[in-house]
Amino acid sequence: GPLSVSSDGSITEQGGSSVTAPSTQLTLNSATGDVILKNAAAMGALTLTGTGHNLDLESTTQSQINSMLTGDTWASVTVVDSGAAISLPNFTATAGLNVTAPGISQSAGPIAVTGGTTLSSPGNPITLTNSGNTISGNVAFTGSSVTLASGGALSSSGTATGGLSETAGGTIS
Repeated sequence: GPLSVSSDGSITEQGGSSVTAPSTQLTLNSATGDVILKNAAAMGALTLTGTGHNLDLESTTQSQINSMLTGDTWASVTVVDSGAAISLPNFTATAGLNVTAPGISQSAGPIAVTGGTTLSSPGNPITLTNSGNTISGNVAFTGSSVTLASGGALSSSGTATGGLSETAGGTIS
């Protein structure tokens, strides 16, 4: 049956552990609590009540990414999926973004990131093309073709083996 977890602190599923459920309701009662799920895919559909501090989703699914991020604000966000490309929904990360996947793109809404961003997709494309994106820290990337857009200034560094395209409403450095 469904799993329900409520915490006044953080919710953590350690690597090497596995919780299998058709759906999981997570409730954070503290804005300073973190959500760390190292094997998220087995937890089924995720629903979060409350706003967390840091989010770490690993071995996850696209629907879980959408339900945990869309329209929400987190301090730092880490998303890792070694098996499938990831499409980022609109969200805000106030202290950094780290994404590792075989292909990284974004859906229709813009993302806002304060702090550094690391996008790792060796041999695969990285495509963040929404001109409404606000990325105020450096974007470090590794991918085949890399396309980045920001409504303001854009700072980046990295390796694009198939081409690099950057568009910004301010300085590109």
